Amino acid sequence: MKPLVEYAKALWRCVVLFMAGVALQLIFGEIHAGGNVWVCLALLLAFPFLLYFLKERWKFARSISGAESRIVTMCVLVILLLFFGLIPQNGSGRGILGALGFHDMKTSWVFALLLIYFTVLIGIQAITDLKIKKLSAMPIFHWSIFAILVAGICGVGARKTAYIQINEGETLNTAIDAEGNSLQLPFSIKLEDFQMEEYDGTHQPKEFLSKIQITSGKGNKQASVRVNHPARFASWKIYQSGYDVSKGKDSEYSVLNVVRDPMWPVTQIGLWGLLIGCIFMFIDKAARKEAKA
Repeated sequence: MKPLVEYAKALWRCVVLFMAGVALQLIFGEIHAGGNVWVCLALLLAFPFLLYFLKERWKFARSISGAESRIVTMCVLVILLLFFGLIPQNGSGRGILGALGFHDMKTSWVFALLLIYFTVLIGIQAITDLKIKKLSAMPIFHWSIFAILVAGICGVGARKTAYIQINEGETLNTAIDAEGNSLQLPFSIKLEDFQMEEYDGTHQPKEFLSKIQITSGKGNKQASVRVNHPARFASWKIYQSGYDVSKGKDSEYSVLNVVRDPMWPVTQIGLWGLLIGCIFMFIDKAARKEAKA
């Protein structure tokens, strides 16, 4: 009966966080990303360590450290992700769902609280895994997932997004953010050529790309930016976003999105960790089969 009780407690904690998120959404409205990324990072690292060391003295810390809490919270997050995905974006900010924050998970207090809570739970387990002397798949999985979650949460406040409308042959080192403010870039972009391929007999774009030159104090870099194939420069990504629709393949300018995510290297480390964890999992499985034989 004890596991069922722990699952019930875990579900109740998720319900409490859900209700707290709804209340915060009604009081303060949408979450606006911002703040110091290093403060956010420090808190996300400090809380798991604090709760880990309090497990022996504090019943609550001991209760949330079990696998039941992680499983239930993960299931609730998956359900929320499916719910957000099913809500149509057009006009979804209106009405009751919009008021409660169920139209954009990036600005929803409910999703943010549950995601932070899940990150802390994974962090506690990752710290617990440090006691395991043998190198195995699960500690690698837990630390990798923890790194990805921390990078994702901290990256929201640190991420910068802006766009550039640039003519062929033109060089720019400023972009415009979502609020219409000018953003100085640590590099300049020159649009050397805009190209488009259309489907036969139509004016529908099959593919369009921008050939650009990126210049900084470290030198020049040539890149071709396609849809879903951005160019990378340090912690920046440059995406192909648009063009002069009225002229189609004869467009004389291109619209580029520039995105800076300083936490991207941490995300990459986490992704590589998941891959390494999978390799260790297969090695462990093969070793167990060989031992039984």
